[in-house]
Amino acid sequence: MKYVIMASCLTILMAASCKKNKPPKPLTELEKLPPITQTGANTFGCLLNGKAWIPKDNYGQANFKLAVDPNFQDGIFGVTAIRYYAPGKFQSISVGSDSCKNIGVFTFTIKSNNARFTDYGIPLELTNQDSSNTVLGELNISKYDLQNRIFSGTFELTLYNNKTDTVKITNGRFDKKL
Repeated sequence: MKYVIMASCLTILMAASCKKNKPPKPLTELEKLPPITQTGANTFGCLLNGKAWIPKDNYGQANFKLAVDPNFQDGIFGVTAIRYYAPGKFQSISVGSDSCKNIGVFTFTIKSNNARFTDYGIPLELTNQDSSNTVLGELNISKYDLQNRIFSGTFELTLYNNKTDTVKITNGRFDKKL
């Protein structure tokens, strides 16, 4: 009887210590993006037609630039990111604003601000600077810190032309320390 009780206790302990190793739940496309921050984390990401898009160069490193000059043409601000997806094939996303010297929301129009998507592998270029294209969306600059050189924000846009080419960029975010 003593051995039966010990065997039962041992079986219960072993069963309790065995955990089923479930495979990790796959990340959603949104979860693949870097978090929205304002710390100078040097991150950029968005959903391009619903798929996570993060810049990378030929070596897999992040590849994006930010340009700020509050004194040139009443202030300019621009972010450009490039992602290589095959040898010799890459995409570029650019958003920016003119007359920008501080935080704010900037709407893309044909006459102001900048929104551009280019796929050099197809080739395809959609920009609000071309009157045959239409752009809807905005750039929200949430941190504009010249002293600490940290610039952050979010953006969303849809670009399309009369040839049925459409690019939808959602949940865009950037955080850069120059």
